[in-house]
Amino acid sequence: MPSITFELETVTPLFLAGADQTAAELRPPAFRGALRYWFRALIGGYYWDNSTLQKLREVESSLLGDTNTYGSSKIILRIINTPEFKPLPVPMIQDRQRKKDGSGIGYLFFSMDMQNRKAIGVNQAVKFSLKISTRLNPNISKEEAEKNLLIAVNCFWFAIILGGIGSRERRGAGSLRVIEIQSQDIENQQLPLFILNKNQDILSQSLKNQIQKARINLFQTLEIDLANLSKITQLPDLETFNKQTMAIYLINDKFDSWREALDFIGQQYGNFRSEEIPKIRKRAVFGLPLKPVDEINRRSSPFRIKIIKSLDGFYILLMRLMASFPPNQTNQNVNIQPSSFKVIDEFINSFEYIERIF
Repeated sequence: MPSITFELETVTPLFLAGADQTAAELRPPAFRGALRYWFRALIGGYYWDNSTLQKLREVESSLLGDTNTYGSSKIILRIINTPEFKPLPVPMIQDRQRKKDGSGIGYLFFSMDMQNRKAIGVNQAVKFSLKISTRLNPNISKEEAEKNLLIAVNCFWFAIILGGIGSRERRGAGSLRVIEIQSQDIENQQLPLFILNKNQDILSQSLKNQIQKARINLFQTLEIDLANLSKITQLPDLETFNKQTMAIYLINDKFDSWREALDFIGQQYGNFRSEEIPKIRKRAVFGLPLKPVDEINRRSSPFRIKIIKSLDGFYILLMRLMASFPPNQTNQNVNIQPSSFKVIDEFINSFEYIERIF
């Protein structure tokens, strides 16, 4: 059966654990969760409203499985070539002045510090391999197996290039990069470009091209016409990869290390939240729970920070994903509307050298 093996390397510390949250370990379920999230976000641009959400669930479950109708996933993820590594705490300085001393990292990863969490790839990058293959099934033809694998791999491109793995991945943790690909029964030219060996002058254009290629590959494999994406008329219940609701920006400043990049963006983000948003309730759009506004409801932040490593250094991607918030049960002052997301755009646009790539 067809398979693709990715040799991966940590770019930023990876907070990944099992039942013991203080013991870091590499685990396939986190990668499966990322794959499912990006599949849902990408296809959700087509099936986004209440009338088609059930169809989205069916398409997702038919590939990635469920506990009812479809059973096991058609896609298998295995971590192989696992190296020996020593999980370490990420040095964090809880200095509310956020001077240039690492406190920006502390601001982004504060909850990991509070929970005494250890990370993989703190002092040096850790390499390991992830094999994505199709489940052996006599009722599935070779052509269908290849199709399923290509769908998964194109979603995996978004998970690696735009997303992260593990805790605090929306705040820059768990960024990985692909350094080598080995494929079986799949031609590499069918794949988007996973290895971003580009310099600063052409990085943004390369990202634009590959985002478009990966989306086209995915929708063509699913036999969905990108031109038929419906116009979104209200905040969708799910985060969807659609230009009406999602924006991706590249800060055109090069950094020498992940620490320097995360410290910079952490300081800027922390200062903006505390100095530029005087009313605490307006900060709710960056995610829940939030003291003292709403400490019951949970909502992942629609603002993402991603660190990528390219040929000549480290770069920062910023993303805004508009979607609905849960009904508020504790404080009627929180009412997230489409206009509420403007404060995220204000922060993103506060950088002088920034370029929208989607």
